[in-house]
Amino acid sequence: MRTLSICIPTWNRVEMTLNSFKEVYNDDRVEAIIIVDDASEMHIYNKLKEECDKLSKVKLYRNLTNRDCYANKYVSISLSPTDYCIVLDSDNQIDTLYLDRIFEQEWAEDMILAPDWAKPTFNYTEYSNLIISKDNLKEYIDKPMFETCLNCMNYFVNKDAYCDVWDATTDPVTSDSLFQNYNWLMSGKYIHIVYELRYNHLVHNQSHYINNVQRTGDFREILLEKIRKLN
Repeated sequence: MRTLSICIPTWNRVEMTLNSFKEVYNDDRVEAIIIVDDASEMHIYNKLKEECDKLSKVKLYRNLTNRDCYANKYVSISLSPTDYCIVLDSDNQIDTLYLDRIFEQEWAEDMILAPDWAKPTFNYTEYSNLIISKDNLKEYIDKPMFETCLNCMNYFVNKDAYCDVWDATTDPVTSDSLFQNYNWLMSGKYIHIVYELRYNHLVHNQSHYINNVQRTGDFREILLEKIRKLN
């Protein structure tokens, strides 16, 4: 039977992190849950460790220093014990229906399987079944909700292929997913927006995006302009 891992980068979150995988923890298709704590306050980390120690599938790691969201995602994915994994932000949630849709698809090293709806707020169903490549990225980038779709991970990847295109020299701050997806597509790979692949996306005032969007500066617009100028 095919199995996968769930890779969860987190910082200063306990309940949200534990809730992110609660619905699928007992699913036999999930081999491991990798959580990488990005040097949270020690009392918060200790509470998370106390809870994770009760769960045999969960492997908890801790960065010695805070590496920020983008780098910590790389760390979490790189620690996956399986060839394929789900990249899941610690404030979001997946369920067994999400897994069902993943296991109904063909798995390929060069294809990300991405959701068509981050419920309830970010609806990308206009693009359901679309396969994005470097050849059609420019065509879609300014369409409604498309950039948002590309700047949310919470999707299924091949560990080695995904890490191979990671650019460790750049910190895109809150454009992390957009930047990684751009690099992925420019390397000749693909993103499939899967019909009815959906998860719960929590919008809240402690989110990394809300609290750090000002630090992103001009990075987002510079990247979008590069996409618009693709041949």
